Amino acid sequence: MDIKIFGEEHTRTGNDYANLGNTYLALEKYSLALECFEKDLKITIKNKGGNHLSTGYSYYSLGSYFYNLKQYENSLDYNQKALTIFNDNGSLYPIFATYSSIGLLLTDIGQYDKALQYYKKSLNITNKIFDQNSLNAGFCYWNIGLVYEGKENYKEALTNYTKALQICQKFYTESHRDIADLNRNIGNVYVSTKEYKKASQYFDKALKIDKNVFEKDNPKHSNSYISLSKLNLEQQKYEDALLYARKALHLVKDAYGNKSSLTIDALNQNGDVYLKQGNYENALLFFDKAVEVNIKNKEESKDSSNQYYNLKMLLESYQGKAKTLVLKYQKNKLQNDLDLSLKIYHHLDALIEQARHTFTNYQDKVSFAKKAKETYQAAITTGLVNYKQNKDLKDLGQSFYYSEKSKANTLKDLLNNANAKSFSGIPDDLIQLEKSLRIDKAFYKSKINEEFSKKERDPVKFTTYESKLFAISRKQDSLT
Repeated sequence: MDIKIFGEEHTRTGNDYANLGNTYLALEKYSLALECFEKDLKITIKNKGGNHLSTGYSYYSLGSYFYNLKQYENSLDYNQKALTIFNDNGSLYPIFATYSSIGLLLTDIGQYDKALQYYKKSLNITNKIFDQNSLNAGFCYWNIGLVYEGKENYKEALTNYTKALQICQKFYTESHRDIADLNRNIGNVYVSTKEYKKASQYFDKALKIDKNVFEKDNPKHSNSYISLSKLNLEQQKYEDALLYARKALHLVKDAYGNKSSLTIDALNQNGDVYLKQGNYENALLFFDKAVEVNIKNKEESKDSSNQYYNLKMLLESYQGKAKTLVLKYQKNKLQNDLDLSLKIYHHLDALIEQARHTFTNYQDKVSFAKKAKETYQAAITTGLVNYKQNKDLKDLGQSFYYSEKSKANTLKDLLNNANAKSFSGIPDDLIQLEKSLRIDKAFYKSKINEEFSKKERDPVKFTTYESKLFAISRKQDSLT
């Protein structure tokens, strides 16, 4: 660093701190990265003033840092500070980049209308800098398409994805990963509109590109196989659905072994296909295997409340198993199947309570809320079936309990949990601390799952993330 030559507060030293912060961020040494970014900001303001373009870049770096940690409020605050400075300086490209960053952030927290405003501003700026068919314009259309898909406005999503694809095809060869991803996006829209033939065409294009771009064991292939399996399952083409599910499982097991979230996803998909086929024994085998793969080794987990790699996939495995057992009971009338299903729903209730605090992304929260509602509705139905069979009032009571849990509006609770606490007399600093701990916990769980999905895993990172989670859990316990 230039600190030895120029001193602690020189502009060159500030630049070095900024570069070092980016390096630490890439190495996932977050506290050191933050320290460097804050030093850069302090030095820049002292030397160039609070409204200099360089100060805007320092704020932008801090915004990116907090976005990486999913601390969206802090990220938005720093991005807005950067945007004010960029606007005052009339610097178009940083304005474009910041509009895009804020749009991405707002999309993650589900503020779709505001996100659209920023993405459209970003598009207008890029058209001034370049032209209406620049690659940056293509990325803007892509982002706008993602927002419209989140809003379930599939017509507008398709329009913008198509524009993005047309532009990207002018700059890339047909065998480029962005072309593949856009084909996948368009395929997903056609699945949502139940235009399955069109969806299949785009998924096939994406898979063909993936095979040209990536090695044969790349997870992109597995994702394409899973998408095609789900598509065929929707059309009740069970043999094709099973073929793609098996291909996905074979690929990820060969490349990643049993301990991978990709393997869990493929196991669940095989279970789903066998369930729809009415092959309940095989369905149970795959769902049980998915649960087994999801359980951490003892040496990997320091926190007794954090025994699974991926709670979302765990819920899907247990939901599939419970549903299979109910259908098996209806076929064979074996009480043991119904009893086991009820036990699983009881366990799912506890897992839902555990999982509901682990999501920070809006779409994840929405997806989870829908799954939770489906789970409680299925649990109610299963309890009533058991009551009809055995006339035990406990079953009615349990069904009533699940009904109340379903009515509790899980989604509203997830989104407004922190706000609700502000009316309970809890000091603001404790509310903010609890919120920060919850966000940090969700972040480190996501990093564990990310590492779990890699072919070559870093045991040091696993240990670091687990230690962070353990420390966060202890702090949360001290607040209760």
